Amino acid sequence: MRVGASSGAVARTFGLVMVAGGVAVILGSLMSWAQITVPIAGTLTRTGIDSGADAVFCIVVGGVACLVGLRTVFVGAPSAQAPTERALVATVGVLGAVSAVFAAVAAKHVNDRLGSLLDHLPGFARGFVSGDIGAGIWVVLAGGVVIALAAAAEVLASREG
Repeated sequence: MRVGASSGAVARTFGLVMVAGGVAVILGSLMSWAQITVPIAGTLTRTGIDSGADAVFCIVVGGVACLVGLRTVFVGAPSAQAPTERALVATVGVLGAVSAVFAAVAAKHVNDRLGSLLDHLPGFARGFVSGDIGAGIWVVLAGGVVIALAAAAEVLASREG
Protein backbone atom coordinates (compact mmCIF):
# COMPACT_ATOMS: atom_id res chain seq x y z
CA MET A 1 0.00 0.00 0.00
CA ARG A 2 1.43 3.38 -1.01
CA VAL A 3 1.58 6.18 1.54
CA GLY A 4 -0.35 9.28 0.44
CA ALA A 5 1.13 12.72 -0.23
CA SER A 6 -0.03 14.15 3.09
CA SER A 7 1.43 11.16 4.94
CA GLY A 8 4.69 11.72 3.06
CA ALA A 9 4.77 15.35 4.17
CA VAL A 10 4.13 14.33 7.77
CA ALA A 11 6.90 11.73 7.59
CA ARG A 12 9.29 14.31 6.17
CA THR A 13 8.39 16.62 9.04
CA PHE A 14 9.21 13.83 11.52
CA GLY A 15 12.50 13.35 9.67
CA LEU A 16 13.36 17.05 9.94
CA VAL A 17 12.45 17.05 13.62
CA MET A 18 14.72 14.04 14.15
CA VAL A 19 17.56 15.83 12.35
CA ALA A 20 17.02 18.88 14.59
CA GLY A 21 17.14 16.67 17.67
CA GLY A 22 20.33 15.01 16.43
CA VAL A 23 21.98 18.37 15.81
CA ALA A 24 20.95 19.52 19.29
CA VAL A 25 22.48 16.42 20.89
CA ILE A 26 25.74 16.90 18.99
CA LEU A 27 25.98 20.62 19.78
CA GLY A 28 24.98 20.09 23.41
CA SER A 29 27.77 17.53 23.79
CA LEU A 30 30.26 20.16 22.64
CA MET A 31 28.87 22.93 24.84
CA SER A 32 29.59 23.70 28.49
CA TRP A 33 28.32 21.10 30.97
CA ALA A 34 29.68 22.79 34.11
CA GLN A 35 31.06 26.20 34.93
CA ILE A 36 32.66 27.63 38.03
CA THR A 37 33.31 31.33 38.52
CA VAL A 38 36.15 32.31 40.83
CA PRO A 39 36.96 36.04 41.16
CA ILE A 40 40.71 35.77 40.61
CA ALA A 41 40.74 32.91 38.08
CA GLY A 42 37.63 33.89 36.10
CA THR A 43 35.12 31.38 34.75
CA LEU A 44 36.27 27.81 34.29
CA THR A 45 34.16 25.55 32.08
CA ARG A 46 34.01 21.85 31.31
CA THR A 47 32.40 20.68 28.11
CA GLY A 48 30.64 17.39 27.52
CA ILE A 49 33.69 16.10 25.66
CA ASP A 50 35.78 16.78 28.76
CA SER A 51 33.52 14.40 30.70
CA GLY A 52 34.35 11.44 28.49
CA ALA A 53 32.33 8.57 27.11
CA ASP A 54 28.82 9.93 27.77
CA ALA A 55 29.35 12.84 25.40
CA VAL A 56 30.99 10.67 22.76
CA PHE A 57 28.02 8.28 22.93
CA CYS A 58 25.65 11.25 22.58
CA ILE A 59 27.56 12.57 19.55
CA VAL A 60 27.30 9.17 17.87
CA VAL A 61 23.56 9.00 18.66
CA GLY A 62 23.08 12.52 17.30
CA GLY A 63 24.92 11.63 14.10
CA VAL A 64 22.90 8.45 13.57
CA ALA A 65 19.66 10.35 14.27
CA CYS A 66 20.65 12.92 11.63
CA LEU A 67 21.32 10.17 9.09
CA VAL A 68 18.04 8.35 9.79
CA GLY A 69 16.14 11.64 9.75
CA LEU A 70 17.70 12.66 6.43
CA ARG A 71 16.83 9.25 5.00
CA THR A 72 13.21 9.91 5.94
CA VAL A 73 13.31 13.40 4.42
CA PHE A 74 14.69 12.23 1.09
CA VAL A 75 13.31 8.68 0.73
CA GLY A 76 10.21 8.77 2.93
CA ALA A 77 9.10 6.92 6.00
CA PRO A 78 9.54 3.17 6.20
CA SER A 79 6.46 1.33 5.00
CA ALA A 80 4.40 -0.98 7.16
CA GLN A 81 5.90 -3.90 5.17
CA ALA A 82 9.48 -2.92 6.12
CA PRO A 83 9.91 -4.09 9.72
CA THR A 84 13.71 -3.80 9.60
CA GLU A 85 13.58 -0.13 8.63
CA ARG A 86 10.95 0.54 11.28
CA ALA A 87 13.11 -1.27 13.84
CA LEU A 88 16.06 0.97 12.93
CA VAL A 89 13.98 4.11 13.49
CA ALA A 90 12.70 2.68 16.79
CA THR A 91 16.25 1.86 17.88
CA VAL A 92 17.35 5.43 17.17
CA GLY A 93 14.40 6.61 19.27
CA VAL A 94 15.49 4.41 22.17
CA LEU A 95 19.06 5.70 21.84
CA GLY A 96 17.71 9.26 21.90
CA ALA A 97 15.90 8.46 25.15
CA VAL A 98 19.11 6.95 26.56
CA SER A 99 20.94 10.19 25.66
CA ALA A 100 18.30 12.16 27.54
CA VAL A 101 18.74 9.90 30.57
CA PHE A 102 22.53 10.33 30.35
CA ALA A 103 22.05 14.10 30.35
CA ALA A 104 19.72 13.98 33.35
CA VAL A 105 22.16 11.80 35.30
CA ALA A 106 25.05 14.08 34.28
CA ALA A 107 23.12 17.13 35.49
CA LYS A 108 22.56 15.46 38.86
CA HIS A 109 26.22 14.44 39.04
CA VAL A 110 27.47 17.93 38.15
CA ASN A 111 25.10 19.50 40.67
CA ASP A 112 26.30 17.12 43.41
CA ARG A 113 29.97 17.75 42.58
CA LEU A 114 29.49 21.53 42.54
CA GLY A 115 27.65 21.39 45.86
CA SER A 116 30.43 19.29 47.39
CA LEU A 117 33.08 21.66 46.08
CA LEU A 118 31.32 24.75 47.41
CA ASP A 119 30.73 23.06 50.77
CA HIS A 120 34.49 22.73 51.24
CA LEU A 121 35.07 26.47 50.87
CA PRO A 122 35.33 28.69 53.93
CA GLY A 123 32.16 30.66 54.68
CA PHE A 124 33.46 34.03 53.52
CA ALA A 125 34.59 32.61 50.14
CA ARG A 126 31.21 31.06 49.28
CA GLY A 127 29.81 34.47 48.43
CA PHE A 128 32.44 34.97 45.76
CA VAL A 129 32.54 31.55 44.11
CA SER A 130 29.64 30.20 42.10
CA GLY A 131 29.07 27.00 40.17
CA ASP A 132 26.38 26.19 37.63
CA ILE A 133 25.27 23.35 35.41
CA GLY A 134 26.12 24.31 31.84
CA ALA A 135 23.58 24.74 29.07
CA GLY A 136 25.01 21.83 27.08
CA ILE A 137 23.47 19.23 29.40
CA TRP A 138 20.01 20.72 28.93
CA VAL A 139 20.46 20.90 25.15
CA VAL A 140 21.43 17.21 25.05
CA LEU A 141 18.43 16.32 27.22
CA ALA A 142 16.04 18.25 24.99
CA GLY A 143 17.58 16.83 21.81
CA GLY A 144 17.33 13.27 23.14
CA VAL A 145 13.67 13.75 23.99
CA VAL A 146 12.99 15.22 20.53
CA ILE A 147 14.72 12.27 18.85
CA ALA A 148 12.72 9.78 20.91
CA LEU A 149 9.39 11.48 20.22
CA ALA A 150 10.06 11.93 16.49
CA ALA A 151 11.10 8.29 16.13
CA ALA A 152 8.03 7.07 18.01
CA ALA A 153 5.75 9.23 15.88
CA GLU A 154 7.43 8.04 12.67
CA VAL A 155 7.12 4.36 13.64
CA LEU A 156 3.49 4.79 14.60
CA ALA A 157 2.71 6.71 11.40
CA SER A 158 4.40 4.06 9.24
CA ARG A 159 2.41 1.33 10.97
CA GLU A 160 -0.85 3.01 10.03
CA GLY A 161 0.20 3.65 6.42
